[in-house]
Amino acid sequence: MVFQKKVIRNEQGVAMIWALILFTMITILTFSSFLVLRQDMFETTQQELRLRTYYIAMSGIELTYGMLYDDDNREDIVESIMDGGPISDVIPIMIDGNQVGTATVTISRVFLDDVDWMRVVSVGQLQGESVRATTAMRINEKKPDQFIKEQN
Repeated sequence: MVFQKKVIRNEQGVAMIWALILFTMITILTFSSFLVLRQDMFETTQQELRLRTYYIAMSGIELTYGMLYDDDNREDIVESIMDGGPISDVIPIMIDGNQVGTATVTISRVFLDDVDWMRVVSVGQLQGESVRATTAMRINEKKPDQFIKEQN
């Protein structure tokens, strides 16, 4: 008698394995997409805060420049800087009657390229946030319409 090897083919469990593999792949893909979306939303929010803070700092520069453009104010400020060094002030930045932030402005005197400059540095901060942005410009003491925005 010859023995025949009986091959048992039971493929009923294969469908369950494929279902588990597919379910795992879909779960990983969904979770990864969620994490990428969450990080993107966080970065967008942070970028908006940095941009708003930068514009608050620029507002401080613009307000100071407007004040320095007046000859009487400029002469008084130049005298104060020459006598006691840099001067600084905190300017509240208002929109529609609400304070949205502050700009801490410091004015100092520098001598570059044979020209006396007033260097204005403004540090902006949003109300209730810890993000800060700094921007600076130089204004010619003798010709206030000549100014240079400094790179930060």
